[in-house]
Amino acid sequence: MNLSTCTPGQRQSIEHVRGPLLVSAGAGSGKTFTLTQRIAYALLPESGPAASGVDEVLAITFTEKAAAEIKARVKRTLRAEGLAEEALRVDGAWISTIHGMCARILRAHALDLGLDPAFGIMGDAERAEAVADAIDGALGDDNDIIARGSYAALFDEYPARSTMPLAPSVASMLQALMDKAAGLRGGLDALDFGPSPAQASTLARELLLAYEGVLPALERAGKSASAERARAAAADAVEALGAFLADASAASDARALAAVVDGCAYLPCTFGGADVKAEVKAYQAVHARVAQNVALALAHPLASELMALAREVTARFEGAKRAACKLDNDDLLVRTLDAFERCPDIAARYERRFKLVMVDEFQDTSQLQIDMIARLAGPRCAHLCTVGDAQQSIYRFRGADVNVYEAHKKAMRADEVGALYVELTKNFRSHGDVLSFVDRVFEQSTVFGEAFMSLEPNEQRPSCYRGSAPRIDLVLSVQPAGRGTGVRTADAKRAGAEAIARRFAALREDGHAPGDMVVLLGKMSRAGMYAEALRAEGFECVVTGGSLFASAPEVRVVARFVEALANPANTAALFEVLTSDMMRLSADDLLVLTTEEDPETGCVRRRDLDRGFARLASRADGLPPRLAHAVRLFERARDESRTRPVATVVRDAVVRSGWMARLEEEGAAGTARAANVLKAVRLVDRLETERHLGLASTARALADELAVGLKEAPGALSGAGGDVVKIMTIHASKGLEFPVVALADFADARAGSGKLLVETCGAIARASLAPAASLEAFPQLAKRSGAAAAGDGEDDADLLAARRLVEGEDGPACALGASSCTQAAYRAQLARRAADEELAEARRKLYVGLTRASEALVVAMDAKAPSAGKPPAYAPLVDDIRSALCGDGDFPEGVAELPYGGTAPARFERILVQPPEPRVEEGAEPAPEPRLFFVPVVDDASRSTLFAGGSARDDAFSYSSIAPNPVPAPAGEGAPFAADADKATDLGSAFHRAAQLAVETGRVPDAARLGVLSEAYALSTGQRARLADACERWFSSATYAETLQWGLRRAEVPFFVPISDAFVEGEIDLLCTDDAQLAGARALVVDYKTGGSDGEAPEALCSKHLLQAQCYAYALLRQGCVEVELRFARVEREDSAGDMQTVTYRFTAEDLDGLAVRILSARRA
Repeated sequence: MNLSTCTPGQRQSIEHVRGPLLVSAGAGSGKTFTLTQRIAYALLPESGPAASGVDEVLAITFTEKAAAEIKARVKRTLRAEGLAEEALRVDGAWISTIHGMCARILRAHALDLGLDPAFGIMGDAERAEAVADAIDGALGDDNDIIARGSYAALFDEYPARSTMPLAPSVASMLQALMDKAAGLRGGLDALDFGPSPAQASTLARELLLAYEGVLPALERAGKSASAERARAAAADAVEALGAFLADASAASDARALAAVVDGCAYLPCTFGGADVKAEVKAYQAVHARVAQNVALALAHPLASELMALAREVTARFEGAKRAACKLDNDDLLVRTLDAFERCPDIAARYERRFKLVMVDEFQDTSQLQIDMIARLAGPRCAHLCTVGDAQQSIYRFRGADVNVYEAHKKAMRADEVGALYVELTKNFRSHGDVLSFVDRVFEQSTVFGEAFMSLEPNEQRPSCYRGSAPRIDLVLSVQPAGRGTGVRTADAKRAGAEAIARRFAALREDGHAPGDMVVLLGKMSRAGMYAEALRAEGFECVVTGGSLFASAPEVRVVARFVEALANPANTAALFEVLTSDMMRLSADDLLVLTTEEDPETGCVRRRDLDRGFARLASRADGLPPRLAHAVRLFERARDESRTRPVATVVRDAVVRSGWMARLEEEGAAGTARAANVLKAVRLVDRLETERHLGLASTARALADELAVGLKEAPGALSGAGGDVVKIMTIHASKGLEFPVVALADFADARAGSGKLLVETCGAIARASLAPAASLEAFPQLAKRSGAAAAGDGEDDADLLAARRLVEGEDGPACALGASSCTQAAYRAQLARRAADEELAEARRKLYVGLTRASEALVVAMDAKAPSAGKPPAYAPLVDDIRSALCGDGDFPEGVAELPYGGTAPARFERILVQPPEPRVEEGAEPAPEPRLFFVPVVDDASRSTLFAGGSARDDAFSYSSIAPNPVPAPAGEGAPFAADADKATDLGSAFHRAAQLAVETGRVPDAARLGVLSEAYALSTGQRARLADACERWFSSATYAETLQWGLRRAEVPFFVPISDAFVEGEIDLLCTDDAQLAGARALVVDYKTGGSDGEAPEALCSKHLLQAQCYAYALLRQGCVEVELRFARVEREDSAGDMQTVTYRFTAEDLDGLAVRILSARRA
């Protein structure tokens, strides 16, 4: 074998086939080439041969695609070396993913292991659905908890389910526990909730000593009113805590202590000299720590109930897999490892079988996988070769743990194993400037530091860069400092997207093809924004990565078409299909469908959409062409659905509709949408055939799959690559390379927070549970426990003990149930570990993205300018780039050159983002074509009557009439719905109308429609801009996306319900329910709020809207709803994450009587 072109590291790796080998292979270092050459070399006589045949080689890859590539390369190499006969055996070789290997072993010994040899493999989507079904089975349908008595305390503390994805609920916590346990050898038994809480008496004594210790300082604090109040409060606290300790029966009663601590005043640090303030701060730290531990003690007993319920869910899930005769990927690993341990004969067969065991992408492994590989690698891992790169470990969300990989590297290099260690550091992909920039960022001690593996460029690689600008181009979009600037996070992101598009356009002018370019995003929630910016510069672009398939509009159209076929009376689904790009019916067509002449009066009257379809089916020939085509297509599809597979009917319908042909004419973007349509049809086929479903069941199953956010990448068609710019996630780009790479939206690295924290720590997982409902009775305790941080600092003994426990530094003391620290410190350390791991992975993800570029990089960042006199504050990854290029200084103003060690300095541009211009030009007439509706001009005299109730009654009242500052009703009118929430304004009314139209038509209002509304409500130039801004914020918000997942959405819903001897009335802006009948339904209410200010505190906002929320919740619960969630959408305000600000409330049927009491009390007041 000719190895003359190999680097020294590659050659060393290839030729070392006798003994363990550890390879760190940098990005673009040719590791796939090295692996294939090593396999071929081991089969050649010059190696011994190390393996007598390819069946003695085990090669494990991360994906089946990678396994197929290795097989193809090995076959070519063997043929080139004259081993044609051996090459024929490669297709049957042990070259696969680790799950494929395990499945092969289990099938070979299925009968010995009590398995059906024909067992199926449960995919990720199917597994997620089965787990969800198991959770639903344990919780019961419609929140009727099965065997509630066994888990009464758990369900009193947390809601069974929540309509909000991130809200705490028993269901979401069960999901988190199941996900973590799946990757652990011990399953749920390997989950530990940490140390037991301290005794209530111990915590009370600690706080008592803190109060007693600060009393002398308070006496020295002078005679100010605040000092006097503090002395009195401290004395009261000492008395209360002393009384608690004197009661022996309360020594272990955490709830009793919570009541006492809640009543103990938190002493401020606003008086006295420096010595007094120092002692008060020391007391405050103890108070905060005790409050945290008391709060956690309330929740800790519930962990056992949660785990018991999780075991019930697991039993249901396992039963579902047995019934389907399937194993999931985690089963494959666990059962194979169990087979090796329980069946020595099987273990011995495979331990001796392989002379070469090679594992690629080993940085994305777990402890379970390492344990498996060790059983196959021979004594002291003699046959093992692992290839990985810790800098590219980016699959933590799938259970990969880079800490496990680092521990593996140490074990391999230890004397007991003595593996040869080789680094492949020559990069064959990227230009030296790209690598120099990567070096400058990641070699910093605060980033990768000493562990960083720098890559050496290949000086002989030909360059294809044609750009006139520097290869490294950086953009920072900055929001102005202060509040009320009119510039949102989305505006800064858009400025970055437009900057990328301009730079791509310049590169196109210099001779680069669009196909050379890619935009890599950390998350795909704003992918459309980048596509819009690129298309504005004349580029065709497609989204080729991420998991946006389920939310694609064309996929929803397919799902709604199936629903309309299954239930012709589903007018909502029918309307959505008819007005979609598939059917393209006009307003006139819909008018024909939904109106008819009354035979008795001769007047035109309304009729339901489905009835219109049924009536017109018999006389389609006399209809307008497009409507006639739609009627015939639906009737044919309904007829065929009785005898043909649903997928076939749907596929034929989308083709006959002309939709696919039209999409094909739209270039790359249309081709990408067509790929999604066909992928949706394939999903229908899979659901129908695998589950043996009929039409109605298929429609429900498809809707369920999409509703839970099916994690599928968009579809792809051959030829869809074309000369277009691709947009994908950094994860989807792994293993790929592109001449020009733009990175954006990569800086967020926030660890998930919630009542349940779960972190994998080696072979076990550590968890912590915080209280929810319990704290509602103790508001001061809740405030202190939420704001506190356990311990006084890095040298705090409690925190150090918690760190040793969580990180496993105590060895045997780290076993399950170890109790060397307090619960507060333990939870704080878990949260810190999660945050640190998320940030470390975000940095590795940025590294992966940067190293996809072979020629040039465009890096788009965004930030908010600091207030005057304050230093700049950037997201951690942006700050990494700043410190790499600017040291201790800030990014420069304007356009500048920043040296980084490349052949030319990087170009840097700081863009100060300005408020967006009004969407509709002053004085310009909107184009007539988009006017699918007409809104009359509304003047002040008539506006108050638009929303008036049906009758004026003395015993009827609305929220606004009983609010502390009620909005007066116009003279002579009943309680007006316009005043039901907040006083109507021109802007507010226009926004409400825009949001209402979106619900009723299924389409987000475009600029022309907003222009019509602006005219109708006589908005000023500034108000027009605010309307457009508010609409964009609402329609791009997470709340709006969530409303689309509900089965039924209704806008401007009036209510008039009895309460005691009166009636409460009003109108709900947006009502989402899971059933047309309110009895037994869940509901999500959205109320739109324009105006407001940025300075309103969360507590003030919660109080501000509480009475309105109570009135709305009462109305729905009174009609039979079992759970109501209310969200007040502040459409002109953003939260800290850049999404629309919301205020959320949640009520259940159990709250109905209490709500009535509060509402009537407010009315009397």
